[in-house]
Amino acid sequence: MEKSQYKLCIEVLRRLDKAGILKDVVLVGSWCTLFYKEFFGRSKYIVSLKTRDMDMLIPRPSTIKA
Repeated sequence: MEKSQYKLCIEVLRRLDKAGILKDVVLVGSWCTLFYKEFFGRSKYIVSLKTRDMDMLIPRPSTIKA
């Protein structure tokens, strides 16, 4: 994985957090496996195909307020 992709992902997540969006959505897809590895601290890592986009799950019913 390119370092710049990782930095961009972190920056996008920081901005979403600052805007208060992360409390209403869940990061899913290939990017979440990277964070699972860091969060759970496992040395073995299941390699998955990384895409450049970040996938977000909006729970139903949505808790997002307009």
